[in-house]
Amino acid sequence: MENTLIPARRPMTRRGALALGTAVLAMPAIARAQTKFVYKYANNVPLTHPLNIRAKAMAEAVAKDTNGAFEIKIFPNNQLGGDTDMLSQLRAGGIQFFTLSGLILSTLVPAASINGIGFAFPNYPTVWKAMDGPLGAYIRGEIAKSGLVAMEKIWDNGFRQTTSATKPIKTPQDFVGFKIRVPPSPLWTSMFKAFGAAPTSINFSEVYSALQTHLVDGQENPLAIIEVAKLYEVQKYCALTNHMWDGFWFLANGAAWKNLPAEMQAVFTKHVNEAALLERTDVEKLNAGLQSQLAAKGLVFNTVDATPFRDKLRSAGFYAEWHKKYGDAAWKLLENPVGPRGAPRHRGNARRGAGRRGRGGTCPAPSKPPSALRWSWRRRRWCSPRSSCCSRASSRATCSTARSSGRTSWPRCCSSGLPCSGRRSRCAAPSTCA
Repeated sequence: MENTLIPARRPMTRRGALALGTAVLAMPAIARAQTKFVYKYANNVPLTHPLNIRAKAMAEAVAKDTNGAFEIKIFPNNQLGGDTDMLSQLRAGGIQFFTLSGLILSTLVPAASINGIGFAFPNYPTVWKAMDGPLGAYIRGEIAKSGLVAMEKIWDNGFRQTTSATKPIKTPQDFVGFKIRVPPSPLWTSMFKAFGAAPTSINFSEVYSALQTHLVDGQENPLAIIEVAKLYEVQKYCALTNHMWDGFWFLANGAAWKNLPAEMQAVFTKHVNEAALLERTDVEKLNAGLQSQLAAKGLVFNTVDATPFRDKLRSAGFYAEWHKKYGDAAWKLLENPVGPRGAPRHRGNARRGAGRRGRGGTCPAPSKPPSALRWSWRRRRWCSPRSSCCSRASSRATCSTARSSGRTSWPRCCSSGLPCSGRRSRCAAPSTCA
């Protein structure tokens, strides 16, 4: 037998051990990590949607910055099931990341749907002011209570439009008896029932077949979704209702998130929030240019006036119902950037003498706000967007009445916000009085 000579090991000196320890500590923390993390990320939109394009770039950046120690595998277009199925898998830990509309998440976290209040947001700047501000922070806090982690920046899905195979939607009356697909969310169902429609909750993975077989006559989604899902093949009309804004929360399973080293969490958070901002720009640009493309494919467009739709929701008690469900704190966070919704509420000493002059009350806010003005509760009168308020004299004048007439009902403020003539409850433009 051959003898194999094994060189004897020299004992490590104190100086050598010190040098080795210094070298190890000098290595990046992620490079020292021995465990490789492979997480699944699922979503419900087609591969060509901006969300998946930006998510792919985000996953590549995370893998690069962690030296391959954190790999994210993407499963787009409902590959792992419908929305409710994937939400269950996320909670159970079967998948680690999932992007989901807050309106569907509301089946678990009721407050998550507040951004979907009908006709709440007039434009994108107002959306981001709310969702990147106190309202978004409040929703993320509520999500955390369910054992999930929501990333700071919500991804954009867009303003939702209404499509139909049978007739164009032009007024609230066109919704009466209309069979419309809605996602599985109480808020969607409540809103369309307030219009007199017949909403049916169907997961997005089944929408195309439901429209094709006429299980429902219409649906509502942003133009980007209508295009990438080819819903124009089974729909004829599209009303630009902009009835609600919808976004995707990037959610993580709480336990899986805690298992990640802090350094990996920081890398992921940085790249996922940067990707969200880029995706917002992509979706806004895509939706802006899609109308002409979809029209060329046969979809017939029409615009609508949002005012009668909002008035219908108000008269049906929709805003009052959801104000009560969300609570005063959440509702105030919504109203701060968008203005009052639903029936005007008296502030201050409103229990007695509200609307009377000289008893601590003030005029209530008009139920039909003028388009060019906003109501200031602090000043108790209508103000321009530049915060130059209508004269206090006109506000007082609308509250005055002839005491000798013996009237017990007090007049409303003028809905136009225009100066009143004299000291009677009569506006300079009488036809605009409430």
